[in-house]
Amino acid sequence: MLHTQEAPTLYPSEEEFSDPIRYLNTKEIISIGEQYGILKIKPPRGWQPPFALNPDTFRFHTRLQTLSELSLTNRSRLFWLNGFNNYLRMKGKEQLETGFAALKRPIGEHQNYTGAKKEVHLYDLYVENEVSYYRGKFEDEALYRDFVQYLRFLKNKGEEKPSRTSVGSQMKELFKKKKSNACEKCGKLDEPDTILICDDCNRNFHMRCLDPVLKEVPDTDWFCDDCLKGSSAEYGFEEDFESIYTIREFARECDALKTQYCNEMFNGNMNPSVDAIEKVFWRLVDTQDEEDEDFEVRYGADIHNDGPGEVSGFPTRSHPFKEEYSKYLDHPFNLTNLPFARGSLLSYIKENRDQISGMTIPWMYIGSMFSTFCWHKEDHYTLSANYCHMGATKKWYGIPAADCEIFESVCHDLCPDYFSKQPDLLHQLVSLLSPDRITELVRQKFGRKIRIFSVNQEPNEFVITFPKVYHAGLNCGFNVNEAVNFTMPYWLRYGKQAIDEYKPVKKENVFNHFKLLRNILDDLRANRGMRDVWWTDFEISSISSMMKTALVDYLTAVRNYKAKISSREIQSLLHGLEVVDYQDYIKSRKEDHLSRRADKLFGRKGTMSTEEEADEIICMNCKAYPNFKWLELDMQKKVQLDIDKYNELQESLLPTPNHTPKQDHAASFFREEDGVIIIVDGDDEPPGKRRSNEPDEETPVRKSRRLAKKSESPAPQPIDEAKLEHEANLSLLRRIKRRRKQFPNYGKVYMCLNCLEQRLDDFDRDQLKHCGAVFLENEFRELENYLTDQLGAEIEI
Repeated sequence: MLHTQEAPTLYPSEEEFSDPIRYLNTKEIISIGEQYGILKIKPPRGWQPPFALNPDTFRFHTRLQTLSELSLTNRSRLFWLNGFNNYLRMKGKEQLETGFAALKRPIGEHQNYTGAKKEVHLYDLYVENEVSYYRGKFEDEALYRDFVQYLRFLKNKGEEKPSRTSVGSQMKELFKKKKSNACEKCGKLDEPDTILICDDCNRNFHMRCLDPVLKEVPDTDWFCDDCLKGSSAEYGFEEDFESIYTIREFARECDALKTQYCNEMFNGNMNPSVDAIEKVFWRLVDTQDEEDEDFEVRYGADIHNDGPGEVSGFPTRSHPFKEEYSKYLDHPFNLTNLPFARGSLLSYIKENRDQISGMTIPWMYIGSMFSTFCWHKEDHYTLSANYCHMGATKKWYGIPAADCEIFESVCHDLCPDYFSKQPDLLHQLVSLLSPDRITELVRQKFGRKIRIFSVNQEPNEFVITFPKVYHAGLNCGFNVNEAVNFTMPYWLRYGKQAIDEYKPVKKENVFNHFKLLRNILDDLRANRGMRDVWWTDFEISSISSMMKTALVDYLTAVRNYKAKISSREIQSLLHGLEVVDYQDYIKSRKEDHLSRRADKLFGRKGTMSTEEEADEIICMNCKAYPNFKWLELDMQKKVQLDIDKYNELQESLLPTPNHTPKQDHAASFFREEDGVIIIVDGDDEPPGKRRSNEPDEETPVRKSRRLAKKSESPAPQPIDEAKLEHEANLSLLRRIKRRRKQFPNYGKVYMCLNCLEQRLDDFDRDQLKHCGAVFLENEFRELENYLTDQLGAEIEI
């Protein structure tokens, strides 16, 4: 049915299976892996580890997947149509249900053609940019005019140049606490009678802050620009935290659903083939049928319980285990061991290597019929190993690394506006296209085939994905799988590609690639000529290639460092700032850091929340790890500076003997704490009396209250912008000080030299002198000497 070929299955001997990375790193297997992208491995006869988790006590929550929303085509149309319907509502016009427009006759047919009318989706016309071709061909000519006007609106909004923000403003945006009813543009709560609430996203906007400025309260529904353009395009799975299952409970529910699906979709056949399930699955994903578009399934994905005996389905020393299972405890194909098995370069991650949840710590996946994992590449383009403990078939698809760019190209062509809003969309694991659709799009654009391979994974089988391979798949029923990442010498040439490709889309790095390179080079130098090191059993050509890649990539980074730090502009910007020796910083914080390390990791592959103490320093701009030298900016110092300047200004305006202002009976002192103003009135109120700073619930107005408000014509009140800013700074300063007691780096941000060079004009130099510091990990001469020693000869950098 689908345009896929079956990927090969490997049958390693017991000796090969006992040294998996050495086996997979051979030229023969690498060649197969490069060609197919995914491989299946069947363990030697007799190797079948017990399932170590208790199915009656291991608990997990599930995510809900609406299959039709995972289609990249469907979701792109849905987001765009939402914006067009909002536009129609603001014009007081009727909305479209599906987004399809009926044509008077099929394009290209004779005038007298009497066959069935054809329809076209408006989003498809928008992407094709052939709107004028359809003039006079819509049955509803008014719809065509509205469509053209909407496209003109989108074009005008797209041509607006975004205002350039200062680094200080960007910092404040990262840490400020937005009040619930504050304006999205200015962040202020003043003039609540002029605040409009968007009828789609519920965000608040002052009429004065809109572009163009609104003079009157609108008569119709009102939407912000983002919602008129089709929302931000953010999409994620709904996590059902309230429904908690044990493995056995979920299996029973899956069996009941399978019976229902088989009766409804497979004519009562209780054991449909994988091909039959696959066919129905893609129909549900690509459906335009109203009955199928809400089809929802549950998937226990990315499960990372950290309780004793719950980390993995493989036997570990934290599980009670029988003596006959002891051979599995230290086996390298036990997925708790594979990331650091002999030859895996992840062993060279020295900092927090045991804490990268989902990469070096396995995650469990408990599937149901039609649950799915969407197209994605592994973090840092590492290899992955997935083992099926039990249950129904898991269907895999893989696109080899050599074809990944043409896959990305047709995805971008399919919904360019979606990718402009979410550049890292294909890293989000939320989008599907069927192999048939991908094949069709590639043939139309490139006139060639794309290689897509498939694997049917059964219990006690591994699936290996190779570097930079896009993969996706579905579950044919209840099953329990486990996955982890690993690397091998061959992988290293892909590692730098990954971080280079992450920067434009601002995808956060999981580990520091250049520190890994340095650790490899240190190890090679320290063990040069020794016979008992791990690489002596690997093919010489593979190790030579690894050594060359490590040296060239590190040398390139050092040369880039020299070029940046030699820049007069960067030297001028950093001149006079405090210099922090990074090694001393690490040493001084190590003990405290280990005692307070956050145990909970959020998001894919252990991404930390912004309010936690990150284990590594990440550039605020490109989300990569800075190396050698970088800039630290302390929000606490910046805010304190702004507060001091305001106070100095107020002191300069104090009354003199010749200038005595009228005394006001309002509060003589006040301060603000997280949206609450504390008033101290010398005459009427005791100290500590509180008054809410939140506006009345009736003041921000939707359509139902806009018409009543419209006749009032609220008169604008004078605004003390400086005072409002000062109050916000006081609140922010208190919050940073409070959080910093638990997380010492809270309120601090960092910028690598590459981003620093790009944003030189966005710095307030005077403020930088007070809130900036330079982190120095390596002096350039030190690196030059290091590389010369590595090569055993002089080297010019």
